[in-house]
Amino acid sequence: AFAAQQAALRKDGWIIKGTEVLTEAWGFQLEGIVLHGKIDRIDHHEGRNEWRVWDYKTGSTPKPPAKAHLIRAKDDDTDDEQRAWMCVTPADGKTQRWTDLQLPLYALAVEHHKADAKAKVSVGYFNLPSAVGDMEAVVWEELDATLREDARRCAETAIQRIREGIFWPPAESGRFDDFAHLILGD
Repeated sequence: AFAAQQAALRKDGWIIKGTEVLTEAWGFQLEGIVLHGKIDRIDHHEGRNEWRVWDYKTGSTPKPPAKAHLIRAKDDDTDDEQRAWMCVTPADGKTQRWTDLQLPLYALAVEHHKADAKAKVSVGYFNLPSAVGDMEAVVWEELDATLREDARRCAETAIQRIREGIFWPPAESGRFDDFAHLILGD
């Protein structure tokens, strides 16, 4: 299924320009912090003057990029100054809260690095679930320049808050708890 999708992309004019690309080599910074990341894949479409960042996702239930990065904001998210900085109101007018900044930050890093400032940058997931028929390449069409800039603002605010020692609000889940294995085991 992946090979067929890859063949279709190549036929459309997309060429793989890099895999496992380390962003720190580009010197892209937020609030004086160099962004360190490894982009799974970067494609280029010369005819469209467009770059595309791909992230490979495995798992039984693939999510589209928008649902992996944003959730619907609760009323207390926008009213509480401790949470409001994580919120954004996209073009659809429904306030959401950032839960992940990976793809928007990768897009910003590629925009920073590319030689042609007019070239478009898009992002997407290659969802590779266990069911072959569910494999899909999903482009995050709604991730426009405004939403990317809001992701930048959110990341910069997070960095400022860390520098100020503000670690509130607490995470809603222990999904990324580095110490969970000490109590729960592996």
